Amino acid sequence: MPRSINRSLTLLQGSWVLLITLLCVTPQTTAYGQSGETIAPNNPLPETKSNRVQCGLAPGEFPMVQRIHIHSKAVDEEGCYLVVVPKNYVPGTPRHVIVFLHGLMGGPADWLRTPRILDRVKAVWGEEGIHTPILVFPRGKNGYWTNWNNRPKRWRDWVTHEVLPDLRRHLGGQEIDPESTTVMGLSMGGFGALSIAMEYPGFFQRAIALSPTDMAIAVQGKNQLRVYRRVFGKDLPTSAIERANPFHMVENGKGEGQSFYLVYGTNEGPKFTEGGRRLTTAMRERDISVRSVEVPGGTHSYKSTWSHTEVENALQWLRQEIEGNTEEHIRNEASEQTGSPQSRKKTPGGE
Repeated sequence: MPRSINRSLTLLQGSWVLLITLLCVTPQTTAYGQSGETIAPNNPLPETKSNRVQCGLAPGEFPMVQRIHIHSKAVDEEGCYLVVVPKNYVPGTPRHVIVFLHGLMGGPADWLRTPRILDRVKAVWGEEGIHTPILVFPRGKNGYWTNWNNRPKRWRDWVTHEVLPDLRRHLGGQEIDPESTTVMGLSMGGFGALSIAMEYPGFFQRAIALSPTDMAIAVQGKNQLRVYRRVFGKDLPTSAIERANPFHMVENGKGEGQSFYLVYGTNEGPKFTEGGRRLTTAMRERDISVRSVEVPGGTHSYKSTWSHTEVENALQWLRQEIEGNTEEHIRNEASEQTGSPQSRKKTPGGE
């Protein structure tokens, strides 16, 4: 090869290396599509091609989203989650947090792409509102967001005991209390959202579930049996399934004092449609706060059941729940300061 051509190729390769380097070191921003102060990860694992793919984002995709990688003791492997923080957030101050759980065969970035959750949140809260929430998207593989039976994979503990505490450190040590935290999930993630919230009301006051799986109905079919056996055990023990299944958890007294929002379609499989109906009935019989939306003709898809409209309706419900409670809290504080009789009343969910 002539020396001049070889020199040109060398310069071209060097240019590409420089460009890739600049892309990789560009700081992630914290606002919904805006630049802003970043919150540096606390001793994150090195970002490699492997963990970028595992967390579902390519370099430069959704630059407002932070990728955080930590080693998870709960699942004994590298874990990752995505975070979006409003531009006007001041570290150490209270702000509502929504944790989004993805579905089977999916990943955390699915929420960003298909339902375009950043646009849905912006439509409900705006970009710089004082109540615009922090968004968190953990990776849960196909673990059904539960602690596996007789297996060292604790996907539920990964969310509650690792992701949330790590997030707290990144937010300047701000306490994350259940009144300020909601978990929202889709399909497998809907099952996980309900199950985790009911098991750990000290972490989540509210849960939104889009087509949550009723596991007791699911294991009666043939689909995904291999996944279910990996999670609950080869023989699919009834006790292990019912211990994590939201319907049976409600029958056993879980969910009282919490608020839930369910969405499912009339044309989904029995584990979604029938499961959603019987869970709604069980909650209402026990006076558990639930809003249940059955989408006519809805299938297990974004096109119908999990449309932009339905997702925004769910988030609008959440906003009303949050801001209603915030206003009540302000009134209670004012009453305590004035010493009115109202201040001596017990509030719901108290001791």
